[in-house]
Amino acid sequence: MANDDYYRQQMRTQQMQPQHARPYQDQQQQYQSQYQYQYQPQYQPQYQPQMRMMPDDTTTTGQWVLTLFLAAIPVLGFILLLVWAFSSGTARSKKNWARANLIWFLIAIIVSIASVVVATVLGVPVQDYLQQYLSQYI
Repeated sequence: MANDDYYRQQMRTQQMQPQHARPYQDQQQQYQSQYQYQYQPQYQPQYQPQMRMMPDDTTTTGQWVLTLFLAAIPVLGFILLLVWAFSSGTARSKKNWARANLIWFLIAIIVSIASVVVATVLGVPVQDYLQQYLSQYI
C-alpha cells in the first residue's frame, strides 16, 4: 500500500512540472543513456602475484669490490672479463658490465691503431718516438 502512495505521488509531481522542464529532463536522460556504458569499471583479477623488484642473481657490493680488483690486474683482468662476459653462470649485471668493458677495450684499440696509421701517413716518425720511449722507461 505504501508503494501505491509513492507511485501516485510521483505521477502527480511529474504532471505538475512546467512544460519547459520536461525537454531538459528528456535531454538529460538521452545523454545518460548514450554515455552510460563508457565508464564501466575494467575487469580486475582477484589474485595478483607480488612483483619482485630485484632478481635473484644480483651482485652484492663485496662481489663488485672483488670484481673491480681482479679486473684491474693487467693480463688476468682481461681473461676474467672474457670469462664473465661469455659465461652462462655469471650474474646478468656482471655479464653486462664485462661486455661493456670489452667494448671499450675494442674502441681503445681501434682508436690507437687509427691514430698510428694517421700519424704515419702524415709523416710523423712514430717509430723513433716508440724507440725513445722504450729506451727511456725500460
